Parts: sequence; structure tokens; C-alpha cells
Amino acid sequence: RTLGMVINHIRLMLEHLPCPLPDESLPWTVLLHDIAKPRTSSVAADGIIHFYTHEKVGAVMAEEILQRLKFPRQQTDDIVTAVLHHMQFKDAPHMRKSTLRRMLMRPTFPLELELHRLDCLGSHRRLDLYDFVREQQQHLNDRPHLLPPLLTGGDLIQLGVKPGPEMGALLTELRDQQLGEELATSEEARAWVKNRLTNGPEA
Repeated sequence: RTLGMVINHIRLMLEHLPCPLPDESLPWTVLLHDIAKPRTSSVAADGIIHFYTHEKVGAVMAEEILQRLKFPRQQTDDIVTAVLHHMQFKDAPHMRKSTLRRMLMRPTFPLELELHRLDCLGSHRRLDLYDFVREQQQHLNDRPHLLPPLLTGGDLIQLGVKPGPEMGALLTELRDQQLGEELATSEEARAWVKNRLTNGPEA
């Protein structure tokens, strides 16, 4: 039953493939995105079928298949990333601004977005999440100052931070602060780092 559902869903998605293709990896991403559903299917007490973690299991299965087919490494990585993250769109309206923007800035996001559109057209046909994410993508494009990081590892070394886990954690938190629009300039970022180094994370 599950296998038949998946095959029919993929058939409907393939019928909506754009021509020309925006990405040669797209058909393979469509074919592989739900590959783990038969393996992960379970039936709840109310009779509803669930596919918990099918995206994670599917990413592993997709990588194994693409390696056997001797796909190029970069193309394999792109397809696997799209499979791994294809369920993330349902959470997009509830994400922190920084988390959503990290998603939008993934190099594979255009492939993921087109997969999501086809996923919707091959099932419930609602594109509300797709439209929401496209709108957020435009907001991000309208804020070019958010795209490059405010500070680099070299900047943190100049501020007295030693290379290592602490530096990585600071860079990650800085990026979250920037993408959340809590820090807007390099000067603000430097002041934030100095305050953290002096007073700790609770400052």
C-alpha cells in the first residue's frame, strides 16, 4: 500500500516537472525524496500511517544509491541535502528569523524549493508554504547587508579570541544575531563580542 502511494505521488510530481529543467538534479531529487517511506511506515492506533524520520533515512539511502550509480560527488551531496531537508518547509512559518534565513541561504535551497513546489503539486496542491518562503526569500534579497557575515575568524582573533570551539560558537551566535537583525554593523558586532568576553553569555 505504502509503495503504491509513493509511486503514484512521484508520478504526479514528475508530470509537473518544468521544461527546461532549472536543475539537472531535480528529477533525481523527486525520485529519491520519499524513498524511505516504505521502510519507515508505521500505523497509529487511529489507523493513520506515519513515516517518522523518513527524510533522514531517505538521505542515507539516496547517498548509497547515487554512489552505486557513480554520480559526481557534488551532485550527490546536493540531492542528499535536498532529501534530508524536504520536510523542513512545514516548519518555516514558525521558525526563528535567523533559522529561516539560514535555510534560505543554503546553496541547495533553489533545488529544495522546486522540490517542495512539486511535492505540493503532487499531493494536496496547496502552495501557501511555497508562497510564504518565496516572500521571505525576497525580503532577504532586499537586505544585502545580511548576506556576508559581519565578522570573520580573523576579526575575532584580533579581539582576543583563540581559535577553537569558543570561536566557532561565537561566530555561529553572531551570525544568528545578524540574521535576526539584532546586529546590523561590524562595529555593533565587535561591541557585542567584547561584552560577551567581559561579562559572559548572560550579559
